[in-house]
Amino acid sequence: MVELSGPAATPTTGYPALFRAFIANNLAFVLADVQTRTALTEEQRREGLAALEYGLAEPHTRTKAIALLLALAPHMLGAGLREAWQPFLERGLALAPDAVSAGEIAYHLGNIAQFQGRFAQAEDHFADSAVDLARAGALGKHARSLNRLAFVLRHRQRHAEAQALALQALGLLDRREPEWGYSHFVLGAVAFDQQADQAAVEHLQTALGCWEAHGDDEHRADGLVNLAPALRRVQRYDEAIVALQEAGHLYAGRRDPRRQGLVQLNLSNIHLSQARWEEALACCREAEPLFRQVGDRLHQAINHNNMGVACRRLQRLEQAERLFLLAIGALENFDQPRHHANALDGLGNTYRDGGRIPEAAAAYRQALARLARAPDPAALQQLAEEVRGHLAGLPAGGDRE
Repeated sequence: MVELSGPAATPTTGYPALFRAFIANNLAFVLADVQTRTALTEEQRREGLAALEYGLAEPHTRTKAIALLLALAPHMLGAGLREAWQPFLERGLALAPDAVSAGEIAYHLGNIAQFQGRFAQAEDHFADSAVDLARAGALGKHARSLNRLAFVLRHRQRHAEAQALALQALGLLDRREPEWGYSHFVLGAVAFDQQADQAAVEHLQTALGCWEAHGDDEHRADGLVNLAPALRRVQRYDEAIVALQEAGHLYAGRRDPRRQGLVQLNLSNIHLSQARWEEALACCREAEPLFRQVGDRLHQAINHNNMGVACRRLQRLEQAERLFLLAIGALENFDQPRHHANALDGLGNTYRDGGRIPEAAAAYRQALARLARAPDPAALQQLAEEVRGHLAGLPAGGDRE
């Protein structure tokens, strides 16, 4: 047996040190490069992920790797690579060296969970983020996490909590900051849910004015998409269409199928409000592959509901039934009482139109039961009254158990 010792062993024992030095140098180079860029090519994203993979694995480079993780986050999420990015964020969260890093990473994980319709997990991530950032004294970022938490709670129909958090964030912000606009965005969304349509329009227009002043086209496009339903509900249809067209123009330069799908989904709502059934279907057909492409099952289900409404109005009852059942099946997995009950009501209307009265009554009762379980039933009172009216309007005996 030949025993290696002295100088002969140096190449073997020195290689790990050389490799670690290479990882550290490459990580520093990639981080500096990413921090100077407003956009990354696919190749640059791959190089960043490779550097990150090695950097997170080495204890002596983890702090710099976390910095790269946070620098890459907007590029990865903006490219729609949420599922590929989530494991890196989860690893980074476990390794975060300080409260600010942990709060930032939790914020990004919350955005991914919200996008996927996992609102309970999004709530947890945003709440953790807010706590970490408050502890670190990062008040601007703390306010941002409070706003995102508020928006998730709005989705979960916990309107009083959402409103309180948005107002708390507003108190931490200067009106010259873009995040000040997001607080008004949340307040507008809550007002919309509570049928306070004029207040919703005013808050959303305030948010848009703030973002326009800062040249924040991404948030402005999101604000326009949310302004359109409020304008639609006060029958300002032309303005709603213009808002969506402007949002579509702002989204045009981004690879974000989901947001492009939301423009089409909201256009379909306007067409439904004006009894333009075929036009509504055309918009839904454009939205369908966009939501499917990014795995947005929540908005895919809402889109199926809209298609069901249009098909029922066109007396395509078999198609309508199939679409409503698809929507209901998907919405059972989400904490969305308004959309779930709306789809059940649509199914009931379809059965009623086809003379299937007992099945219609059952669907209406399921819708009312779903609304009764909502965290804020008062915000859904108008929909509940509509469903009760449909149930009461069935032929004699049809509304009885």
